[in-house]
Amino acid sequence: MADIARRTKNFTGHKHTEETKARISAAKKGVKFGKYNKDRVEKTAAAMRESKSKLNEDSVREVRILNKAGVPHRDIAKKLGVSYSAVADIARNRTFRWVI
Repeated sequence: MADIARRTKNFTGHKHTEETKARISAAKKGVKFGKYNKDRVEKTAAAMRESKSKLNEDSVREVRILNKAGVPHRDIAKKLGVSYSAVADIARNRTFRWVI
């Protein structure tokens, strides 16, 4: 097997043994799929509330309302004094997910 890996420089075609499959499966038990799980969201929300961020939950709600009204992200960003990408991330629900 090591000889094949040296020749091809990858493990294409390599098959795990049943023992290895069992170890991988056991390690993944309880792991949630997706970027966020409940604990991480709660910790992130608490950290953001305590941070010195320019955006608080009220301004995030304002961003979402203005976004739904069709105001361009650039204009929202200028109004709030933040970057375009910060507004875009809020509008796409990448950040401040816990704010409704």
